[in-house]
Amino acid sequence: MEYKINSIEDTVQEIEFIITNDELTPAYNQALLKLQPKVALAGFRKGKVPMPMVKNMYGESVKYEAQQDMVNVKFREVINEKKVGVIGLV
Repeated sequence: MEYKINSIEDTVQEIEFIITNDELTPAYNQALLKLQPKVALAGFRKGKVPMPMVKNMYGESVKYEAQQDMVNVKFREVINEKKVGVIGLV
């Protein structure tokens, strides 16, 4: 995952993350596998819904959550590595 720190003002900085599809795919698949046992759908026992149906039902929201989780982890790594003081988040 690439990132760029942009200085907006003297006291305001912005971190921009670039996530490729190759980086996101493993986290996305892992999140779907974690979700599958919890999914209940008429005609299937709980946890036995086929993965393509789970992807159709929850794919976009799971992808968004996986992106957010990756960015949160990387954000903490970057601020610790670069010793950036964080007062507040926008």
